[in-house]
Amino acid sequence: MKRYIALFAAVILMATLTACGNNTAADTTEYHGEGQVQGGIKSDEEIENLQNEEQQSQNQEAEYVDNTGNEPDAYGTGNFQDYWEGDDYFDIEAYALANGCSHVNWADANLDYCTKDVAVHCRSLTFGKWEIAATAGWTVQRFDGTASYTVLLDDVKTHPISVSKSNPSTLSLEQLQLLVTILECLNNNPDSMDPLNGSSLNYY
Repeated sequence: MKRYIALFAAVILMATLTACGNNTAADTTEYHGEGQVQGGIKSDEEIENLQNEEQQSQNQEAEYVDNTGNEPDAYGTGNFQDYWEGDDYFDIEAYALANGCSHVNWADANLDYCTKDVAVHCRSLTFGKWEIAATAGWTVQRFDGTASYTVLLDDVKTHPISVSKSNPSTLSLEQLQLLVTILECLNNNPDSMDPLNGSSLNYY
């Protein structure tokens, strides 16, 4: 009789342990679609967040343009700030061409015209019928001699700015800032005998 009781107790114990194991397994594999991650599966919300982060990262990469090694005139913006590399180099040739000039003319130590690679000065810019010559400020004159204006420059307070990688030519920041206004005037009134009229420039 004792043998049957012991056998009966063992059967009941085994059945109880099996039922507990099944409940534990069911609890660990159940997944409701959202909320906590179960068994390594990400919720819909987490997947959406990851996709949004990846899209934002791609957008930021697309907006960033590394200009290193590229000539600014390739962008053709004409915006003054786009032709700087650091605070000591300004690509005057690319800027001038993007703003209506046909040539940048270079000069040697005697101020005679020469090729860019042997020049030591940026002598002038050609804009249609006008020559914009680098002086203490700028001289804006028609090639036919019928009009000439001297644009005065206030005191220079900045270090020289390199304007070519092929030669040691430099201009002051103040000269470059005046050039922005001069080119705007010429673009707005290219056929006027006094295209600087009405501008903020101090000239005679």
